[in-house]
Amino acid sequence: MSYTITHANGANAIVIADGTINNSTSITLVGKNTPNYGQYLDQNFLNMLENYANSSQPVSPITGQIWYDSTHAVLKVYTGSVFKNINAATASNNQPLNPVLGDLWFDTVNQQLNCYNGTAWVIIGPIGGAGQVASEVLVDTGAANHNVITFKISNTRYAILSKDASFTPSPGISGFSTIAPGLNIASTAFVSNNRFVGTATNADALGSVTAANFMRADQNTSTAGTLQITNNNGLLVGTGGATGQLDIYSNQFLIENITNNGPIRLVTRDSNGTAAYALDVLANADVKVYGNLIVAGNLDVVTSNEIALISGVAASYNTTSGALQVVGGVGIGGNINTGGTQNAIKGNVYVGNLIANGSSNNGNVYASYVNAGTIGNSGSYLTGTITTAAQSAITSIGTLTGLQVSGAAGFTGGSVTFNPTTSYKLSLGTVGNVQISGGSSSQYLQTDGNGNLNWQTIFIPISGSGTAGQIALYANSSYLQGTSGVTYTASTLAVTGAITATGDITAFSSDARLKTNIVNIPQALDKVKSINGVTYNWNEIAKQFGVGDTHEHAGVIAQEIQSVLPQVVRQAPFDTAQDGSSVSGEHYLTVQYDKLVPLLIEAIKELSAEVEALKARIGS
Repeated sequence: MSYTITHANGANAIVIADGTINNSTSITLVGKNTPNYGQYLDQNFLNMLENYANSSQPVSPITGQIWYDSTHAVLKVYTGSVFKNINAATASNNQPLNPVLGDLWFDTVNQQLNCYNGTAWVIIGPIGGAGQVASEVLVDTGAANHNVITFKISNTRYAILSKDASFTPSPGISGFSTIAPGLNIASTAFVSNNRFVGTATNADALGSVTAANFMRADQNTSTAGTLQITNNNGLLVGTGGATGQLDIYSNQFLIENITNNGPIRLVTRDSNGTAAYALDVLANADVKVYGNLIVAGNLDVVTSNEIALISGVAASYNTTSGALQVVGGVGIGGNINTGGTQNAIKGNVYVGNLIANGSSNNGNVYASYVNAGTIGNSGSYLTGTITTAAQSAITSIGTLTGLQVSGAAGFTGGSVTFNPTTSYKLSLGTVGNVQISGGSSSQYLQTDGNGNLNWQTIFIPISGSGTAGQIALYANSSYLQGTSGVTYTASTLAVTGAITATGDITAFSSDARLKTNIVNIPQALDKVKSINGVTYNWNEIAKQFGVGDTHEHAGVIAQEIQSVLPQVVRQAPFDTAQDGSSVSGEHYLTVQYDKLVPLLIEAIKELSAEVEALKARIGS
């Protein structure tokens, strides 16, 4: 007959058949008439006695089973899913012996709870013995309960932490007439000078004034009241080295840019909101006005030092100095009267009559540009460029750097001297606008070394009057570029194309007295054998340089000649600039055919010697 065993709660019955054992739990369950059943029973008793002491947990544990974890020296109970520590708690006046991690000990002497962290006992609380941090239930006047945390020293509350809405405790608590949500500190009436000491991240009020009513220092802010600075040092604006200041000096209100070399600028905005510069006060105290300057009263420029910030006024000799400088134009409906000795105007002057008040009303006129209908001849001395309408006889206009006359101008007397600076040149316009009297088609202009030009006759070294296409070389010339492929550089005349001569071509460099290191060309016959006489046609590249045509030609290959006699190979003249560099970037070659004759002479001599040797052998 089988055994049926149930758990304490009556669930999950275990049935053990006769003569069998059951291992569904950590102990072995023995059925009826099982052989050697005593062995299983004794083993079960031993395991239960030692609480399965082992480094690994028991096999097939059941809820409520005890296991001693020998690795951590901790007694554990099975919860149905895991083994959980059973921590020890001891109350004594001395520390327990052989504690393990998580043990609790209540110190009966200091009335404190301690926990073992694996190396030492750590006090849980209360701190300081008489101090205490504890959870507490307070009752308000409406008999409602409130869970709070109180902070006590010597059993006296000094702070209360609450999460509920504000309430009045009942009975009352000294120092806490009302308890608000958050950390409440006992009033100063209860504890003198009681304060929260430390850094707070936020506050609703300061001095009972709502925080939103204070001006911010970290962003744009405003005030509905009057901002008053009650000291003469005023208001500083800016960071670092760039700072502006509003302050009081004596009885003067000052607007200062206290940055070195820093101006003060006034900026306005138009109806579209676009910023517009109005006025600049420069670092040197000059004032620059961008728009129109409208003066309702008199405009007086003083020279006295009436105000400390205004310096004395000096005379102006250019557009960037003086008491008054205007960037834009100035329209004046009345007269201009100046008391200065040098009244300079930079730019154009448009007047009906220009009268210079010097002696006898004829003074000097200095201008970079004068546009006038008529320029008088009585004592006017002009420096600059004159542009006028057609003029009658002008006897003298002084020394000019430029002259432009719209129409004819006659110089009946005197002289005109043009003396431009080295950075400018004298421009006479196009060829069609320049005419110099005298000269003929066979003459040219030549300077005499004193700045004067004279007509000279061209010398033609051949008979006849000269025709198009002739080339003449003059004494001291170093370069001549012809339009038909003729180049003369220093002492070399190069012709691209055919040379036709009806007379002899003579070389003047064959005299032995002009030569040194004279050596016969060695192995001339072998050199001749390595080159080829060929026929060819010019390709498109040659035609681009003007050396090509459609005819078949006979000649040699320059690269073959260069390998045996490089002395007669040169860079092609049609691709060589005056300085000797290649125009196209390539180095095209040409052969001095006349200088191949010495090679052929020596080759013939070698061939002749071989023939004589053969004849001698045949004759023998």
